[in-house]
Amino acid sequence: MSANNFISQAVMAFQASSFLEETKIQPPYSTISWEWSIRPMIIWLRIIGVDLPGCSATSSIQRNRRWLILVYRIFWFLCHISCQIHILHYMYPMLLRALLHNEIDNLISFLDTSTAIWNMIIDFANYSIHGIGIHLILLTVIRVQWIDTIKTFQRLNIIFADENWIRIRKISFVGVIYVILQISLLTYTVVTMDSHWDENLSDETQNPRIIFITITWTLSITYPLTTIVMFIIHCYTSSLAFDVIGKEIKRFEIQIIDDKDQDISVFLRVIKQKYLIACDAVDSINNTFGRMLLLSTTFSIVAIINISYAIFRLKNDMSLANSVFLAYTFVYLPFICFAADHISNKAENMVKKLMRLKYADEPLKGNEMEMEFLILDVTQTIPHINANGYFNVNKRLLTQCKITAYIVISQVAMAIHASSFSDETRIQPPHSSICWEWSIRPMIIWLRIIGVDLPGCSTSSVQRTRRWLILVYRLLRALLHNQIDNLISFLDTSTAIWNMIIDFANYSIHGIGIHLILLTVIRVQWIDTIKTFQRLNIIFADENWIRIRKISFVGVIYVILQISLFTFTVTMESNSDENLSNETRNPRIIFMNIAAWTLSMIYPLTTIVVFIIHCYASSLAFDLIRKEIERFEIQIINGRDQNISVFLSVFKQKYLTACDAVDSINRIFGRMLLLSTTFFFLAIINVSYANFGMDNPTMTLGGALFLLFIFVHLPFICFAANHISDKAENMVKALIRLKCTDESLTVHEMLEIEFLILDVSQTIPQIDANGYFKVSKRLLPQVIGTTLTYYFILCQFEASEKLNKPEDN
Repeated sequence: MSANNFISQAVMAFQASSFLEETKIQPPYSTISWEWSIRPMIIWLRIIGVDLPGCSATSSIQRNRRWLILVYRIFWFLCHISCQIHILHYMYPMLLRALLHNEIDNLISFLDTSTAIWNMIIDFANYSIHGIGIHLILLTVIRVQWIDTIKTFQRLNIIFADENWIRIRKISFVGVIYVILQISLLTYTVVTMDSHWDENLSDETQNPRIIFITITWTLSITYPLTTIVMFIIHCYTSSLAFDVIGKEIKRFEIQIIDDKDQDISVFLRVIKQKYLIACDAVDSINNTFGRMLLLSTTFSIVAIINISYAIFRLKNDMSLANSVFLAYTFVYLPFICFAADHISNKAENMVKKLMRLKYADEPLKGNEMEMEFLILDVTQTIPHINANGYFNVNKRLLTQCKITAYIVISQVAMAIHASSFSDETRIQPPHSSICWEWSIRPMIIWLRIIGVDLPGCSTSSVQRTRRWLILVYRLLRALLHNQIDNLISFLDTSTAIWNMIIDFANYSIHGIGIHLILLTVIRVQWIDTIKTFQRLNIIFADENWIRIRKISFVGVIYVILQISLFTFTVTMESNSDENLSNETRNPRIIFMNIAAWTLSMIYPLTTIVVFIIHCYASSLAFDLIRKEIERFEIQIINGRDQNISVFLSVFKQKYLTACDAVDSINRIFGRMLLLSTTFFFLAIINVSYANFGMDNPTMTLGGALFLLFIFVHLPFICFAANHISDKAENMVKALIRLKCTDESLTVHEMLEIEFLILDVSQTIPQIDANGYFKVSKRLLPQVIGTTLTYYFILCQFEASEKLNKPEDN
């Protein structure tokens, strides 16, 4: 019955989607608004029994139908609750009977431990509470707040043009179609795969009652999924508002440069008004969807743990239905986090464009104070999405929730079951050729040798004729970069075996992932990065570029020596270990060990060295700016006549150039940092357990070198990133000392320095892992503390497993 109802409602929804053609015909200007853009989603909500009021909801037709709509709404809610109660009434006695009396029915024959049964109980309760809770929030909180939300978003008319509203309407159509297709796919997969095609299910499992329970359990996702799509549409609209404001600031900056007759005061008042309206839209999202976010994030964390345990840790094959539900749970939370984070990113980009407007070459004609206060207010009020005030919802939430939860449940389940160009530094080239591209060239040559050809700003005819050959070589290196398993006959417990499996997977994913990032993300962003670092010419002298080139040579030599040492050590140990069999000693196995295990570290190690060189160049830029400030301070103390306004204008330009260099590092190396820090975290746990946690640890020279590699290179990354922030903070301190100099300054100069210090203090650049977390020295204690926690957990599981093992084994 429920399936037929859903099919009929889906047909109605597809009929309702017939006005998709309306987007091709633009209606009159007065009808284009937020309510018009969101209307496809409103119609879908009415179909599933959630009638949200509109601003024009007082018409005589709607007043006559309000009782019918109320009955329809109550009918759907009662049907939803009754279906969930029926599921719990049927399933829970069976699960509790199996838990308390070990009476396992055919339906749950794959649940052979109390952990598995409790996992199933929590999973059913989680889906039921989430589905009914979201339905109740839709009928109460969201419905009560809806009119205020519509009025707030209607005010975006002063920011949006017609094409923006039309784009939002198209997204609403896509959202409705996505919900219908997702629910249809889940329902079809569960019914066909789990109820008809599985020959292992008993007749009781295939009866209509079980099929009905399965379908209704799946359809309860309709309301949460619809609410998530609504939330994403609202977040997209708010982020689009900040993006439009940022583009308007950029256009005004161009107009200032081209035409000096611009009323800056009027423009700033307009920006204030539009910014406040965009912030009000974000506040309305928090008021309307805050409780939904709190419930949905909790559901997602619990669901990820349950589905991961059920699929990967039980003695149960992964069916298509399980795969679909796994994909659904793993996509659910990132959708929410990325949509919420998009608002903050667009708002921060708008603030950066406002600061560039302040640093424009054209003077602000007496509006400096107004601009400073506007930037101060905007910087301190950047909007964020939060879960009813409990925590902020952004990309950082993913690292706090998903990874830790999954590692914990996984550990519990395992317990239950080329130096030839070194002479070039001696010859200094002509002055015109000393630049960033010249300084980084040794590392570029090494990257080409290992099959990663990064493009340069100047592409000669010779390079253009060789590009197909380089492409073939790059593809060949990528195909040869595969991982091959070694023999692990010395592992005597399941905990040790799982530890080794995770270790191999960790190294494989890290090596191939970094190789892929080099060939895609870094290669695409490389030309923009070169142009950004070329602009450091206004800060660097020739000796600075020469120093960076020497560091590049040292980096290439370090990579070659490190890989050579690893290769030599692995080769010698493979030939000299008496415990290895003849099969393990044959040349093919030795070649596999060298090629797959050791040489796959070339790409991660090279990328880390390239990252460190970029960090050093950026930190050197801030250090040179600091020294310039100190020299200027000495000149003031000595009584020389200095134009402070000109000096501060030059300082602003150099500071922005250095900050742009840090931003380019985040863009090009952000994904690498995210993957590498995750790799080092897991590798430290695995290698610590393998060398110190097992009863018969075999600490070889190769193992000691790998341990040293892991414990050295994560601090390399953290200290290189932290060095930038340290140098920037030292620069700010030098600027503060300049303000406190004994030389008397005018009131205007004091205010100018004061506002500059305030701006710089609030925009100190930091390296982050693609926006998920900051990379600095503070990351090391967190990694060490978490590593020790999981290390002791693994040791306890090892001891428990050996304690329960029979004597004769």
